[in-house]
Amino acid sequence: MSDRLKVSHRKSRLLEVLPGIFQLRLPLAFGLGHSNAYVLRDGDAWLLYDCGYSSADCQAIWHELLQDELRGGIARIVVSHHHPDHMGNARWLEQATQAEIYMADAEKHCAE
Repeated sequence: MSDRLKVSHRKSRLLEVLPGIFQLRLPLAFGLGHSNAYVLRDGDAWLLYDCGYSSADCQAIWHELLQDELRGGIARIVVSHHHPDHMGNARWLEQATQAEIYMADAEKHCAE
C-alpha cells in the first residue's frame, strides 16, 4: 500500500505539507475560526496529532474521512495539550476507531 492517501473524486480535505504528513483544517465557531490536526502514516494505519473541537461539524468531517481517505483505520491519537480545540474529539474518535490516545499524564484528567 502506498503512503499516499487514496484520493476520491472530490477534493480531499487533507493537504500534504511534507511527504507523508497531512494537515486537516477543522472548523471552530470561535477564535481563529479553525484549528489544525495532522495525519501521519503509522504502519498500515494512521496516526492523528490533535483532533479538533468536539462538534457535529468536526465529527462529520472525521466520519467522512474514515469512510474514504483514512479507511485503513486510525491506530493512535496524540493530543498535544488539553485545550478543547486540540483534544475535543479524542474520546469520540477513540470509540469510533478503537485507537489508542496518547497525552501527557498531567493532562489526562481533562479528557475524562
